[in-house]
Amino acid sequence: MKIFSFYHAGVIFLCCILFFSGCGRHAEKKDVVVLTVPPAFPVIHPLEVKEGKEEKSANDVIKITTEGKKKKDEPVITEKKMMDVPVIHRKNEKVVHEFVYIDQKRYLVPAVWRGNKITRKSPAMNQMRQVPVQFTHGGTHIYAEKEACNAFVAMAEQALVEDIHIEVHSGFRSVWYQEKIFIKHMAKGRDWDDLVRYVAPPGYSEHALGTAFDFYPSNWQFADSSAYRWLQEHAHEFGFRETYPKHSPKGFPWEAWHWRYVGREVER
Repeated sequence: MKIFSFYHAGVIFLCCILFFSGCGRHAEKKDVVVLTVPPAFPVIHPLEVKEGKEEKSANDVIKITTEGKKKKDEPVITEKKMMDVPVIHRKNEKVVHEFVYIDQKRYLVPAVWRGNKITRKSPAMNQMRQVPVQFTHGGTHIYAEKEACNAFVAMAEQALVEDIHIEVHSGFRSVWYQEKIFIKHMAKGRDWDDLVRYVAPPGYSEHALGTAFDFYPSNWQFADSSAYRWLQEHAHEFGFRETYPKHSPKGFPWEAWHWRYVGREVER
């Protein structure tokens, strides 16, 4: 009986080992299923965050970037602090700095001019006409786009009938000429920040269109002249507009002497 008992006990022990080792192999083959619920915003683990460049905003936020490409209209998600509610800043709210080059040096375009670069090409010489010297200050040779020039001559002739003398001090100016104005004054000691308060940066001046005129005197004294009062009342009849008026909604400095031809149909 003892031999039989030891024998059976050994068999039972071996069966137990095989049974439990088989359970282990089956357990290793089982897949672990994890259920996740998509959050309202991308969940970023603190250890997986990659900090981008610091963005200057009202909340002094730091841009948080994730791997993968963003869609074109997808908002940029930023966080003031980790685990705080994200603050969303749309791409169209970003400030895009603009620069101009003067004498091979780069200058920052002030906010008042930003977004107002002249994109239309300047007229060719065969599209322009010389302003009659009897209507220019000092008899200088000044050119303007043909239609604008013809409209100005008609307006100046009508003003002359009413004993109002309107003289052109400046007409068409290329981007190159606008740059030369800055170079000339900066050589005399004027700095960029001072000049750009009163003179449009190269590429931003309406004079490059060939439809803008500066009347004499091209300074604050023109606002007190009879010519300015006449223009305020009659310029629209000839298609002209004061494009840098007093209290400009865009924040441009007041230039009472600066008028641009926009067309009679527009001004009606």
